[in-house]
Amino acid sequence: MRRVCLLLLAMALCPLVLFGQRTTATISGAVTDPSGAVVPNAKVTATNTATGAVSRVNANSSGFYVISSLQPGPYHLEVAGTGFQSYEQTGIILHVAEEVSVNIALKLGSSTQKITVTGAAPLVNTRDQTVSTAVTPQFTEQMPLNGRNILQLMQLAPDTSLFRGTTYANQIAVRPEAAAGYVNASQEDRANSTAFYLDGGLNMDTYTNVANVFPNPDAVQEFTYETNSYNAKYAGLVGGVVSAVTRGGTNQVHGTAFEYVRNGILNARNFFSTTHDTLNRN
Repeated sequence: MRRVCLLLLAMALCPLVLFGQRTTATISGAVTDPSGAVVPNAKVTATNTATGAVSRVNANSSGFYVISSLQPGPYHLEVAGTGFQSYEQTGIILHVAEEVSVNIALKLGSSTQKITVTGAAPLVNTRDQTVSTAVTPQFTEQMPLNGRNILQLMQLAPDTSLFRGTTYANQIAVRPEAAAGYVNASQEDRANSTAFYLDGGLNMDTYTNVANVFPNPDAVQEFTYETNSYNAKYAGLVGGVVSAVTRGGTNQVHGTAFEYVRNGILNARNFFSTTHDTLNRN
């Protein structure tokens, strides 16, 4: 009976691990000395500056380190090695499912001395060939969205176009908001060829392969749209992968409020109309 309980517990935890792999980020790199030689067993610490969550690892014998399962957000990185000055880098921003390379060159000296570097991680992804676009809160908060549907922002990714053909998946009559998700990636001809994930779980109608309703922009932290050469863990569809995460909160109390106004008085009159648009909506 005990073995059965342990087996059921392991099966219950497996989906959580798999979901985390789709939404978390990774920092990795090499630790070297001034001559370029590797520094083994250096202590590397990544701290989420918004939540205070801390992750610690040691570099291996080849000076390489990997910190995985990090929640998207702002981080600072600290590295310490025997006989070297401490190193700290701030301003690192991790996006959904992103793999960032941060290589560290330590300087000889006392561990009480510290070198602080302010700056983001390299913008060019040298870890893999995936083409990915991150849609951050700056987009969702400042771009006008009809109906507050964040999937309209998929069109901002390069090598995409709005699908304008016909498809059996088109539910425009009963679900007009679904049309915002009909964005083609890498010249894929079908409108229903993009996979949608929310907090690591599949968030789409698997019968017609269109997205389910996503939370409003205030509840979504960000999403990434991978349009080419994405990881095999997203097996299933070939047109692209949208991975969104909801806001998880920080150590500070905060909230949001919004109002959008639409009023015909503010609109120009149609050339063929004798009156202004009468739509009033708050």
